[in-house]
Amino acid sequence: MVFSLHETKTGIFLKLDDLFVFEGKTHMARGVMLSVTWPITKDYELQDEKKPKATIDPVTGKTPKRLYHSVDQIIPSDRGEYMVMSYNDRYELAEAFL
Repeated sequence: MVFSLHETKTGIFLKLDDLFVFEGKTHMARGVMLSVTWPITKDYELQDEKKPKATIDPVTGKTPKRLYHSVDQIIPSDRGEYMVMSYNDRYELAEAFL
């Protein structure tokens, strides 16, 4: 599993886990990033939890593939960088999307 992931460091997130309201629902940037499907299509449901749960594709009845595996802050946290993990077969799109 470890060798199937690609690491991308980024500083684009100011507040990864701060709450914001969009269309009447509360979200976090982490949950939104982890809800992006691969290939990129309309999201079935933007995540509004700190630890997003899998959504189900209404057409196939299966969990859709995700563009990102994880989004985490690099320690020490005062550096302001984050590690975004994507799968090797989609990392070029994942980096461009960031």
